[in-house]
Amino acid sequence: MSKSGDNPAPAGGARLPWLDVARVAACLCVLFVHVVYRGGCGGNVMVAIYDYYAVAGASDMFFMISGALMLWREREALPFLRRRVRRVVVPMLIWSVLVMLLNVALGRLEWAPLLRRLALLPVQPQVPQYWFVYCLMGLYLLTPMLSAWLARCRRRDVEVLLALWAVSLCV
Repeated sequence: MSKSGDNPAPAGGARLPWLDVARVAACLCVLFVHVVYRGGCGGNVMVAIYDYYAVAGASDMFFMISGALMLWREREALPFLRRRVRRVVVPMLIWSVLVMLLNVALGRLEWAPLLRRLALLPVQPQVPQYWFVYCLMGLYLLTPMLSAWLARCRRRDVEVLLALWAVSLCV
């Protein structure tokens, strides 16, 4: 999008107020989506369903914020991926192992299934709450290619692609 001269990223690392607002909204949605349950809405199932779907896009908002911050410039794939693996994957692996060991210590998990789960850890979330890390790493793998494409493409091309994508989401 740099050809059209309207780079969305601020110069010199300045803050983007609209992204700060989006981040606050996403944080609130994450809180709300995790506290909605049938008993918390006075037993009214319709209220619970409305509350859940009103805030269900919280994770998507975080992915969009990440894209708005990362995709505006080209990146070399290996340094970018090395940095992201250190910041995201390594802590997720450490905490996953610790959670599984705690489950063994509490008697919720036996040693044999633990070894199987450890073997699957690189390709399948073994702690369900970490599902988003696998999704995020998939997006990180695409980021160098997408940012290179966006740097060379016209704004109108991106708008058409996003419009087609929005239509496909409704189908």
